[in-house]
Amino acid sequence: MKQAASIRAGTVPTPVQAASPVVSLFLYSLLVGLRRVLFFSLLLGASVLVGWHAVLRLHAMSRRERSNVLVLGTGELARELVREVLRRPQLGLTVKGFVDDKPELVGVSLVNPRVIGLTRDLTTLVPKHEVHRIVVELAERRGRLPVEELLGLKVKGIAIEDAATFYERVSGKIALENLKPSWLVFNEGFRLSRHSLILKQMLAVALSSALLLLISPFLPLIILLIKLDSRGPIVVGHKRIGQEQRVFTLWRFRTTEQDGEGETCTDRAATSDPRFTRIGRLLHKMRLDGIPQLWNVIRGDMTLIGPLAERREVGSGLENDNAVYRMRHSVKPGLIGWAQIKCGYGSVIEDAREVLQYDLYYVKNMSWILDAVIAFEAARSALRRRLSYAHRF
Repeated sequence: MKQAASIRAGTVPTPVQAASPVVSLFLYSLLVGLRRVLFFSLLLGASVLVGWHAVLRLHAMSRRERSNVLVLGTGELARELVREVLRRPQLGLTVKGFVDDKPELVGVSLVNPRVIGLTRDLTTLVPKHEVHRIVVELAERRGRLPVEELLGLKVKGIAIEDAATFYERVSGKIALENLKPSWLVFNEGFRLSRHSLILKQMLAVALSSALLLLISPFLPLIILLIKLDSRGPIVVGHKRIGQEQRVFTLWRFRTTEQDGEGETCTDRAATSDPRFTRIGRLLHKMRLDGIPQLWNVIRGDMTLIGPLAERREVGSGLENDNAVYRMRHSVKPGLIGWAQIKCGYGSVIEDAREVLQYDLYYVKNMSWILDAVIAFEAARSALRRRLSYAHRF
């Protein structure tokens, strides 16, 4: 009776209350054990997936049949496409050599493969060297192209491909050497849907607005660091060439001394440039100096993914050198692009020509899938860069 009254009064612990420490300890131990099991399970699963993926790749590479290539022609494009093939052994392509109609070139090593014969010996050279594909690169094909021989080899299963198309597929850029407007007209690509461009810009504006809102709490700190580090404006503008060759002002955080932020300080300036301030060099390396360009996207001057916005003087030089340069202005320039993913940053005219090749490839093959690939590669590069800096500090 007294015990029951005590229980009702709450002075004597119930069996559940008496066992609560034991239950709590058991539940805690169970939770810790489950967390460890889950952690090691995820670790084991990730290891198995990575290992299995590596095995599959090795198996696929071991079973991949190598394709022997013969290049018909010895011009600059022929040599450049062979260099691109040699840089990419993972493609499974082996260049057996060059063929030309000039006897004095036979036996001469142009790149690494040499000229192995004359054009008239094409039908005997193909079976002798077990050629699977012939790449035709002749600047002037009239009177030089062995049409009957090529048709006969094509019937026998030998792939015949134009050098410009082959170069584009292997390198991910469009060759400017011997590039004719007719190739751009009759080749697939360069189909810019107005509907797709409008949707792309709407998405770019929405994402830029969200990003700007997301990083807005950190902007006062960046502004303060720029002001404390050196004298001068916080944001500077540069003239760039936009869609339909309209000139616009590209905005960015100032990264150099007050008198050093001229047109010569390009987007692809080297980080070793003495004009950079301490904070400016860090912002440039982290690609944070381009945050104000989100406003360019919102204004409609740029988009998130597209060709690189070049300076006016660079554009003028390339236009005089190649009229196809104007094709890159059929779309808005972007914060990131195919050229930046493939070749990074540079500051000389040769690099500008290579950027043009990649930009033309992007305009020709522009699609949501290509944009997704560029965005993924840019995010992975940015994450790797930030992790390296975090590890350093």
